[in-house]
Amino acid sequence: MRIGIDIDGVLTDTLKFKWKYGAKYFGISINDICKDTYEIRDIFNVSHEKEIQFVREYFFEYYCSNNYLRPFASQVLNDLHNQNNEIVIITGRTEEDIETFGLCTTMRAITENWLKSCDIPYDELYLEISNKPAKAIETKVDCYIEDLPYFLDKFLKCEYKSCICFDDVYNRYEPYASMLRIKSWTELYSIIKRLEGDI
Repeated sequence: MRIGIDIDGVLTDTLKFKWKYGAKYFGISINDICKDTYEIRDIFNVSHEKEIQFVREYFFEYYCSNNYLRPFASQVLNDLHNQNNEIVIITGRTEEDIETFGLCTTMRAITENWLKSCDIPYDELYLEISNKPAKAIETKVDCYIEDLPYFLDKFLKCEYKSCICFDDVYNRYEPYASMLRIKSWTELYSIIKRLEGDI
């Protein structure tokens, strides 16, 4: 099988990072934040400018260089890869992010280094993808794992019907609540083994 995966929110526990460091940065108790949304400005009720400042100071140093990997992601992906499945990473991360935050590197370099440090196997890596369903179809992945409602909407409205939702607080409402979903990487392993029998 060709298994397509997102990075932020699927491979990583993005909210865990945002809640921990955002509460510290903005001086807000975790008890007082909005916990059912994804964007930093909505979680902490701050301006877009303050969101950018936070990301500039914390995101690349503490998130991209540390292990916010979800439990068992590496183990499951290595097991699947060793069983001759292909791993295709499709992410919306952009080089524009690097320009915005003034870093002397590339998003590809940051991402490749992080994947290596976390022992994540992959066969193909695509960045700057704004239309993930189209890329999933183009790359002929048999299933794709996504978490963000913005992209889940795109999957629900297109002909690609093999999107699996990685559960988090910001995607538990309709129409996403009715999607095939997983709450852990061990659950994904079971689903992949089941799907292999259908292909």
